[in-house]
Amino acid sequence: MTDNQRGSLYMVASMAGFAVEDMLLTSASHVMPVGQVLVLMGALGVLWFATLARRARQPAFPMALWSRTMALRSAFELVGRLFYALALALTPLSVASTILQATPLVVVAGAAAI
Repeated sequence: MTDNQRGSLYMVASMAGFAVEDMLLTSASHVMPVGQVLVLMGALGVLWFATLARRARQPAFPMALWSRTMALRSAFELVGRLFYALALALTPLSVASTILQATPLVVVAGAAAI
């Protein structure tokens, strides 16, 4: 198997993972508040990431993480994730996924305009 084929398979697997996560988030948002769902998903993500970092013998929270730039980026990620979770909870999965996949194009168009 070539590196390109392996990379393609990883991309397909990652998109399948995102689809499963979106499905679980949508299902969970029907039985508990969106904020609680986000905290639960975030906690599970931190545990998974920390486990992978520990297996790789890397620090889970390197010093660069605590910079002002990373704090600002994290704040924007938090707001973006909140609104995406609300979109998943309030609209059909197909619409939310379409918006998510169009986001890079909108960002590039905005960057070109600026």
